[in-house]
Amino acid sequence: MNTACDSESPKDPISERFNATDHDVVLISNDHVVFNFYRKNIKVHSVGLLDTDTKDTNPLATSNADPSDVIDTIAVDETSKTLDLLLQFMSRQLPPSLEGLPFTDVEPLTEAVNKYGVYAALPACREFMWNTLPKHSFDILAQALRHGDRDLVDYAAPFTVAEKPQHVRKALLGLPQALVISWIQYRGAWDEIFQDACQSLLDMTLREGGCRDGHVGAGPGAVALRMKGRPGSMKDLKSIVLGTCVSRSHATWVTEYTAKINAIGKFSAYSTESTFKDTSNMPVGVPDEDKDIIL
Repeated sequence: MNTACDSESPKDPISERFNATDHDVVLISNDHVVFNFYRKNIKVHSVGLLDTDTKDTNPLATSNADPSDVIDTIAVDETSKTLDLLLQFMSRQLPPSLEGLPFTDVEPLTEAVNKYGVYAALPACREFMWNTLPKHSFDILAQALRHGDRDLVDYAAPFTVAEKPQHVRKALLGLPQALVISWIQYRGAWDEIFQDACQSLLDMTLREGGCRDGHVGAGPGAVALRMKGRPGSMKDLKSIVLGTCVSRSHATWVTEYTAKINAIGKFSAYSTESTFKDTSNMPVGVPDEDKDIIL
């Protein structure tokens, strides 16, 4: 939450980029870096960053002072790194490129962009998240859900199912319960199809005793091993069965289970409207100690 201050501390360093002397507003990051900026830019490019209800005036200004001479000082929750990127999107310049930046820099920027309604930065942040996947899939899923980005939610969700069990367990401990419940239901649909697929591969092996075309070690059992016990591996069955007799002699198996995976539907179908609406307001909690998360 942004709050108004009387003035910045004389010891606070000033941003190297935003150090203008003709500014009419001062923003102070949570690590106490001062940013000299312009009220007009904030009003044009954001919704809520300059809150007139919490705005304070320069204590050195008299009651008869010209309003244009009054400098507001506002402390914000964001770090200087995040604020620097955010203000670049609100300045008269080419927008900064997010390409090559670490996820730990762009994630808080995306939060600030949504928080303050800096719509000019939304496409760049969204594109970064799409291109980051499959990495950070749970973080991106949670963030997209908080901000109601259904397309990104549905794109990120299948990648979470492919995460290793130890990563899933850690990720779920940091998510709101509403999201955890939706994810478990979604994952359950994948698990059911995965177990059925593994059973069918076992039946295929017992029935045929391996590959009929003489390719030793590349039968149904090899396909099961390639899936590594992870339902998310079925996202790309054609790659999983490549080079095995399943792709050569059992093409209908791939078609059948690809259709079953596609029939799972989108993650947003497992989330109610209230989940999208309330996730950002829900405290991040952890499951009870006596409750197991079965992966």
